[in-house]
Amino acid sequence: MVLLRYYSVLQRTTPVPLYYKVLLQYYSVLQSTTPVLLCTTQYYSSTTLYYKVLRQYYSVLQGTTPVLLQYYKVLRQYYSSTTLYYKELRQYNNVLRQNYKVLLHYYSSTTKYYSSTTPVLQSITPRLLCTTLYYKESRQYYKVLLQYY
Repeated sequence: MVLLRYYSVLQRTTPVPLYYKVLLQYYSVLQSTTPVLLCTTQYYSSTTLYYKVLRQYYSVLQGTTPVLLQYYKVLRQYYSSTTLYYKELRQYNNVLRQNYKVLLHYYSSTTKYYSSTTPVLQSITPRLLCTTLYYKESRQYYKVLLQYY
């Protein structure tokens, strides 16, 4: 529309050769600006698609943010409770280590005691058996004596 008006004004006001010169200049301007306009149009179409994707992503973020915040709160509570549990486990571990040292000491001392008493027990065992047998017999003899007495 604008070109038609421009054309009609040019036809009425300028001679024909000058008219062609102006048209040629206009044509050269169109040739130089057309690639830029095409590029801009392509850029606009690609950014429009990108904008649509961004809007969808934004709506997804709006929907998921409250859920993520609740999940974050739960995770923080879980972290604080597990931190306390970890501290208690460390204290319990320290107690176990101390008890282990005591038990190890007790074991080594009883092992020494056992190794020192084993020879004595081996030498006394036959005598104890004899004494037990003697005690049984003397007990029977004592019962018989009590009946006569």
